[in-house]
Amino acid sequence: LDQIISAVPIVAVTDGEHGCTIYEDGSSFRVGVFLTDCIDPTGAGDTFAAGMSLGLALGWPTRDAARLGAAAASVIVEGWGAQTAPFLNQAFERFPQIV
Repeated sequence: LDQIISAVPIVAVTDGEHGCTIYEDGSSFRVGVFLTDCIDPTGAGDTFAAGMSLGLALGWPTRDAARLGAAAASVIVEGWGAQTAPFLNQAFERFPQIV
């Protein structure tokens, strides 16, 4: 992990229902999760990465981008497989509620 952190400007390490740790500019911070009923965690990590990447592409601060990723992941786990993918826009509504 230390080698990756030294070579990559932003590193996100997810930890399922425990949120994630973001490493950036020599420091780190935690981002929590949106509390939801998890039906199937399949795809949560990929969805987190996509949501965080979108936030970063939009020019958002890293912490907010990670929070968007967590909100998107909270949507995807509420159904089986990609069943909830059509509802990913709800991540923007959930964004302020991350704990």
